[in-house]
Amino acid sequence: IQNKLIGQGGTGSVFEKPGDPSRVLKAQRLTEDERFEPDVGIQPKYVVDKEIDIQTRVGQAGLSPRLHSVETYPIPKRKFHHGYPNPSNQDELMNIMEMDRVSTVEDEGGFDEIINRKVKNFGFDNMKDYPYKGTEEQKGQYIDKKSKMIKSENAKKGLALSKLHLGLADQGVIHTDLGYGGERPDHLVYDPYSNKMQAIDFNQVQTFKHSNNLHQHTRNQNLLSEELQELSPEGQARHFLDHKSKSIFNGMMAVGRTEEAHLYNNLYKEVRDRGDLIATENLVNQGQEIINRHTMKDVDNFYLNS
Repeated sequence: IQNKLIGQGGTGSVFEKPGDPSRVLKAQRLTEDERFEPDVGIQPKYVVDKEIDIQTRVGQAGLSPRLHSVETYPIPKRKFHHGYPNPSNQDELMNIMEMDRVSTVEDEGGFDEIINRKVKNFGFDNMKDYPYKGTEEQKGQYIDKKSKMIKSENAKKGLALSKLHLGLADQGVIHTDLGYGGERPDHLVYDPYSNKMQAIDFNQVQTFKHSNNLHQHTRNQNLLSEELQELSPEGQARHFLDHKSKSIFNGMMAVGRTEEAHLYNNLYKEVRDRGDLIATENLVNQGQEIINRHTMKDVDNFYLNS
């Protein structure tokens, strides 16, 4: 019996789990030959091992679909690679990850479609300005309420995405294939009623041991040259904090705290440019605490009650 194919990418395929449509099986062909880089149809084993570790951690934190099991077994190597005889002397591996099945934002038609459906469920048809008879004043009130609700729902999406980025960062992960505005709907899952957002596909990520980087920077800061900065613990720490700061700024903007967001952003740049990474981290931690305290009710209060 052939498994039902759900999706296919450059390095793997996803199938419905036989007998359990609530789960999927992600199949990837792997190699332990060090001469191979990530490529169409094949992944180095160390890349997938990293993906499994990340998926396990972020899944337990509720930031991605949960990973239930992993199975790896040997298979014959491919006869050809890019049309030429496969130069490897090693057989390959088949890796199968069993995960919860989810419907991505792309599957649901995009963020606009998701929000339009919710707005319509509350009686505001986004395809019509005024679907029933009434006075011009009533029509104006209807259009105003609908506009406010759409703005509020878009802002909730923005706050949810900021919280997701910061939550992943707390796990030492920067997902480089999401976008700060949700530009990769095929890698995001969003429930507009709970306002919970998750990420999928952890092939394109950067991982950081931020506390170690700060510690090494503190020990070596007088020994680092400008040329080595991007390869140093300092360079990694700066990149990590820049990512979190941008998510904090976007979260503040989402709840309507425009002035506070720009003040925070200017202060962050000032502290960061002084080269004091400990003070920079303290500022980022304060900003993240603010985002963590903000709720979707704060968004509604700003957009619906203003």
